Amino acid sequence: MKIAIFGGSFNPFTNAHLKNVETLLEQSDIVATVVSTENPHKSNDTMIPYFHRVNMAEIALKNTLYSKDERDYISFARMMMQKYPGPLRSWHFIDWFVNKSHKNYEPMLVFGEDLKEDFEKFERVDFLRENAEILFLPETSIWHATDVRAMIQSGNEEWKTHVPEVVANYIEMHGLYKE
Repeated sequence: MKIAIFGGSFNPFTNAHLKNVETLLEQSDIVATVVSTENPHKSNDTMIPYFHRVNMAEIALKNTLYSKDERDYISFARMMMQKYPGPLRSWHFIDWFVNKSHKNYEPMLVFGEDLKEDFEKFERVDFLRENAEILFLPETSIWHATDVRAMIQSGNEEWKTHVPEVVANYIEMHGLYKE
């Protein structure tokens, strides 16, 4: 059974992220969408609290793509956070599959293409290469989460067309990305 581990900041969760999950479901049996607690390869200056990013990813996936098919395991990261102290890294997830009784899974680590250049800097990169398929997803949109945040801050209402409606409602309800 192939499991795609799709990690990211999801700051916020966008329509492009949703499209990536849809694509991964065509290539794997399970997609574990993992919201990173921090991103050592990007600036964390504009990162909103983890619980907001997890909530947005959960509602986007459950209210759009997964209304009938619960093949996404976003709670996987929560379980992993209990198992490994400190910030989670990509190798923690692969280690869990390789060294535990989960040998029936074929892990595939999935990243946005924006991390391709930084992949060599990942902790235990050789371990990752030896034990998982590595996939960098091509850009699916000209709009990135960074652009969505900038539009919100500038008052440009177009940002709402780049995130699932439930995510737009969540952002507005909690007043996120205003500063």
